[in-house]
Amino acid sequence: DVGTDVQAALDQSGPNNDKIYLKGLAGTKVQVTFPEAELDKIRKNAELKNIAINRAELIVPADEPAQSTFVPLPVVRIYRWDIAEQPQYIPDETQTDPRYLGAGFIGGVYSNTTKNAAINVTGYFHDILYGKTVQYGTFLTTFDFVTGNGRLSFPGRTIFNGGGSSSSNKIRLKIFYTDLK
Repeated sequence: DVGTDVQAALDQSGPNNDKIYLKGLAGTKVQVTFPEAELDKIRKNAELKNIAINRAELIVPADEPAQSTFVPLPVVRIYRWDIAEQPQYIPDETQTDPRYLGAGFIGGVYSNTTKNAAINVTGYFHDILYGKTVQYGTFLTTFDFVTGNGRLSFPGRTIFNGGGSSSSNKIRLKIFYTDLK
């Protein structure tokens, strides 16, 4: 029963849920975190001290076949909280940031071919990794929490594989970098 599965996910208080449930319209938001232990491994790795991050993508794969009942949500959005827990765009989507990619370049569009959404978080991940930004909260949702656009635009739901999924196709961060040595 899906209702029972969703309730079990909501009742789970720890990190790394098996499933991520996103619902359109005025539906849900899901918190994601870049684990500090993993960030520290990257920071302390001598091989990675002299790299330039070219691109970082948060890959959010749909759970198949659970997804087959409904049409997947067309877009997954990402935003962050500031210190006052107010929604803010990530740097890649902030027009005043020099790394601003432009409207539509963050991604998050669901691909029927790959069965996932890929969200460009390059500037945001760089800032977290090098201590320029504190993780007060990072969220996936179906609409733009900052401006309120799209709040009622996307009906439906998508079930994604979370970090605790037994599937080999779970949520992950894909990093493209150049070695500067």
